[in-house]
Amino acid sequence: MRTYIKTGLLVLTLAVPVLIFLFLKGFTTNHFDLPYFIPLKDSVTQQVTISEGDTVFYTLRDFSVKSIQSADTLSTNNLVDRTVIVSILPDSCRNGSVSCKVVLDQLARLSALLPDYSSLVMLTLVDAEVDLGNVLSLRKDNEKNWRILSVQDSSLTYLQEKVFYLSGKGISGQTISSSFQFSLIDSKGYIRGYYDPLDPKEMDRLFAEIKVLEYSRKIEK
Repeated sequence: MRTYIKTGLLVLTLAVPVLIFLFLKGFTTNHFDLPYFIPLKDSVTQQVTISEGDTVFYTLRDFSVKSIQSADTLSTNNLVDRTVIVSILPDSCRNGSVSCKVVLDQLARLSALLPDYSSLVMLTLVDAEVDLGNVLSLRKDNEKNWRILSVQDSSLTYLQEKVFYLSGKGISGQTISSSFQFSLIDSKGYIRGYYDPLDPKEMDRLFAEIKVLEYSRKIEK
């Protein structure tokens, strides 16, 4: 009898946390849900596209780009099922401005997360006029999840405006310098956040929201 009681208590002890987790997941509001950006619109009416009662949002379109200062090539396939931090270093960085130095420091901080999250990728697109060596020096030799590519101005503009939608607008309409704007893309290709790397609070938010996406990814599997 005592054996049955002990077994029952053990099962109950193990089951309660699982039941609580399922309840919280299924019947409570997740206050850490991140927003989605860039709703799709009808090309004629400009009305937001709705499917089964939900807004349809943009997902990362196919692209391919080759670095002009190295042999590195990147395409959409390299970002499938990855959480991606996108950043752009414009031609103004060739003069080593204070703002660029701040952005580079923030990129170095973000790269410290890469060993902890194997699915996390950093993508930094650098204007062809900027010395790529200054950026590459921040990356550890064995760090393959930080992709740094030097891109011609026309390709950079296309990627910025048509692929990653770095438009200079963030949450609640705040203006962000599109030259330095960061974005966060989830593993399904949705844009989930925009951030100003010159604002420490914005960067704290980015760090927190990376962890939210990675946690959500973990519990979905």
